[in-house]
Amino acid sequence: MYVPSTTPRDIPDNNDKSIDYTKMGAPLPDLKVVTLPQGKVKKGPNDVEIKNVIVPSKKITNNTVKNNANLILMIFNPNCGHCEDQTDTLEKYIFLFKKSKLVLACAPLMGPFLEQFEKDHHTNQYPTIQIGLDSSNLIKKTFLYTNLPQINIYDKKRKLIKTFIGGATIDSLKSYIE
Repeated sequence: MYVPSTTPRDIPDNNDKSIDYTKMGAPLPDLKVVTLPQGKVKKGPNDVEIKNVIVPSKKITNNTVKNNANLILMIFNPNCGHCEDQTDTLEKYIFLFKKSKLVLACAPLMGPFLEQFEKDHHTNQYPTIQIGLDSSNLIKKTFLYTNLPQINIYDKKRKLIKTFIGGATIDSLKSYIE
């Protein structure tokens, strides 16, 4: 089970408060999403399986999502049924995500629930999906506080071009997936 290493506290807000990150054309704010450590099975000498090798947490940042394609950012709650359904849809059509980056971010205190979510949905089996805990106030800056999941689409210059509230069908997303 994931246990936070420190007590919860406010995340420092280093961004310019004059920017409304929810408006079309807004830049992607500072992004820092931290994945949970993963237990993996690795092959050792003579192809002997070594189980429970811990792969440390990774930081997903503005630099790690740079590419020449759109970024699809899903703000979600691991306990939300609609969020689970949306994740299942993304997994079903993962073959469409050849170039687009796909990041799922939830609130920092959702770590214990995120671990079970990853197990239930096998998201760590898809290298295209990066999932973790917001540690840069990304949610506070970009969430419209209506329904979950919220899907923000950023173009290759990382400007907001579309927001879906309450999820999106794959047909709605297709024109944004590269």
